[in-house]
Amino acid sequence: MSQEKVDKYKKEKKNRKKNLKKQKRHHAFTVIITTLVVLLFCGYIGWSVWTKFKPEKEETTTFQNKYTAEELQSILQAQTAQATETPSEVVTEESSTEKKSKKKNKKKSNKETETEAATEDSNKSTESESDTEQSGETSSEDATPTTIE
Repeated sequence: MSQEKVDKYKKEKKNRKKNLKKQKRHHAFTVIITTLVVLLFCGYIGWSVWTKFKPEKEETTTFQNKYTAEELQSILQAQTAQATETPSEVVTEESSTEKKSKKKNKKKSNKETETEAATEDSNKSTESESDTEQSGETSSEDATPTTIE
């Protein structure tokens, strides 16, 4: 029994450096893994709190331009040329139902404008009569006719 203890002690002494290195590596490995787990856990808690209480931002969309600078310049020139040809009118495609409803509205508005024009003509004639009566009393600058729209 004593010989066995001596042999065991000699083996331990012989492999002592290797065993110490192995223990140090194991200890460092456990410290690193434990630190990473704690950091991940804290990060998850922080992230979940931040997403719960952060103010929501408006979504923004970005436009990817597929044209070159020369193509963009030619498009811009074409649009400015069009704008000078047609003053501030934008041509849009309309469905057949929209066209029909616009025609109906146009007919109604034509009737309304005819009645307004008739009333304006009668108003103008009465104003011109009153202006001629006042022209003898006041200067022509003061007597300006007003139109009702």
